[in-house]
Amino acid sequence: MQELHVTTEGLCEAWFDRLFVGVMCMEAVLQALDCYLCEGKIVLYRVCLSLLRQCEKDTDLMAATSSYEMREKAAKVAMAVSTPQFLIGNALSSDIGFEFTDDVTDLPEWFLVKQEQNRQGKAVVSNMFLEPPTPDNPSGLLSDEQFDQVWKWLPTRYKVLEPSLLFTTKKDGFNLHYLYELCAGHAPLILVAKSQDGHLFGAYVPERLSVYPEHYYGTGETFLFSISPVAAKYEWSPVPPTNSYFLLVEQSQLCIGGGDEGFGLSLDEELQHGSSHQCDTFHNRPLHCGVTPAFECVELEVLSIK
Repeated sequence: MQELHVTTEGLCEAWFDRLFVGVMCMEAVLQALDCYLCEGKIVLYRVCLSLLRQCEKDTDLMAATSSYEMREKAAKVAMAVSTPQFLIGNALSSDIGFEFTDDVTDLPEWFLVKQEQNRQGKAVVSNMFLEPPTPDNPSGLLSDEQFDQVWKWLPTRYKVLEPSLLFTTKKDGFNLHYLYELCAGHAPLILVAKSQDGHLFGAYVPERLSVYPEHYYGTGETFLFSISPVAAKYEWSPVPPTNSYFLLVEQSQLCIGGGDEGFGLSLDEELQHGSSHQCDTFHNRPLHCGVTPAFECVELEVLSIK
């Protein structure tokens, strides 16, 4: 590509301008656009890079003797491979890795997540995943390193958005009702609690906090996590024993995860006392690494993502 003065930007410019219409079969185009409307421009880059990977494998294309010939052959390769099955298995899968060693500077800077130099000084992209960098840390409880870890656990579609601090007991006081008021209409949310012994843990809540007494709601994207002294993420799994006790929002308590032994994480009306049990929803270890499941909450934060 360098010898023919063809860059990835020039090769893909028409693809982006036309949103892949005429580049892929219409069924694949519609599927890609549907995902684009849900997850944003990151989907377009994922599709484009997946097509480029297929072009790299085509020996006939790589033998092109002119830039025009290379673009024509690249278009044919894109049309040939771009089926809905291809999109699901490649561009729209959770991971896509690339091993391009040329022209990577033409890609958006935040795509070069992991770049390293070999001992000979030749640049190699060893593992490039389509994730933007971690945004600025709005938390007063989490260090930058801890916030980066929590951010990596979020669903991919939210990583291109910005977090903000909605509620903190330092400023807003220890009042569950006021927390509900400030968080009204916001989702998803990240809750971070600090116990009396300095342990940090919390939950990711993809739903708005709406009071439904004695009624659980939510989705399987909800998860619990501990960040200090040990970093761990506890996801929902459909494998028995399990349940769908994701979120219980009441006037007197806020609970996430449940089962016969107790709640995965709960906070009382004053936000000063809580508990964390092993629960069937997330199969978690108690987040508070104390002698008993109960803990005293000395500080609490709620972050929103928008």
